Amino acid sequence: MNSEELQKLLEAGKIASKARDYAKKFLKAGMPVIDVANKVEEKIFGLGGKPSFPVCTSINENAAHCSYWDDKLKLKQGDLIKIDTGAHIDGWIADCAFSYSIGKNEENETLIKASENALNAAIKIAKPKTEVREIGRAVNAEMEKLGVNPIKNLTGHLVQRYKLHGPLSIPSFDNNDKTKLEEDMVIAIEPFATTGTGSVTEIKDFHIFRYIGKGTLRTSRDVLQHVVKEYYTLPFSRKWLLNKFGNLKTTIFLQQGVANKLLESYGPLKVISGHKAAQTEHTIIVKEKPIITTK
Repeated sequence: MNSEELQKLLEAGKIASKARDYAKKFLKAGMPVIDVANKVEEKIFGLGGKPSFPVCTSINENAAHCSYWDDKLKLKQGDLIKIDTGAHIDGWIADCAFSYSIGKNEENETLIKASENALNAAIKIAKPKTEVREIGRAVNAEMEKLGVNPIKNLTGHLVQRYKLHGPLSIPSFDNNDKTKLEEDMVIAIEPFATTGTGSVTEIKDFHIFRYIGKGTLRTSRDVLQHVVKEYYTLPFSRKWLLNKFGNLKTTIFLQQGVANKLLESYGPLKVISGHKAAQTEHTIIVKEKPIITTK
């Protein structure tokens, strides 16, 4: 990692963390969930970055990948919302998340605390030569202290240029993976806590898509050109295309893109048992003293 790359990573982290903290100021009951995402995304642009993926606003048992495109869903008292956001500078990515209780709620607060404690414990050992199983063990130990479970099939991940999810997973339990972290790896650690079963399933109502980096279409070429130019291989939201191209053109493009395997699709991930989930996340550069880019 050269100095220019490091500076872009740090700047992306600064933008993502400011956008995250901005969200904490306006969350309240009655607010349309789409407005939450829109305001955070606008903040990222205003700070000179671009979203590295759509802001995800996942509520209660919906753990991840919710990117709504209408204003029907509103926050209500007792909700536990996860705000997962990120920014990039020239493809160098920062990824972070926090959970927020709409009003006081003991279950929500316990889950939030468990997720935060687990992340802090994991970051302390995110050093060269640490086996990823050790991070998972540290996460799980913190969860157990508060009587909750990690979501085992949601993991942290390696972060690479224009690639949000690289080929390394960071578990939330000891999965016996002895892969060792290396100096200057960029990783996102994101423990999810639940009182439920500790696993999620995908709802086939796709909110988020990603161009795989190759292929073309006979129709909808203008939409594809826009996706490649604006997002390249980073995830994008159905909402973003609806705003520019309208419902019919967007729907045709997404259907054809998935059918022709140009696009990957991602639906909301729901806790199978129906219990609430909390998430906390930072992006870290692996060092003897780990660097938190999204602090």
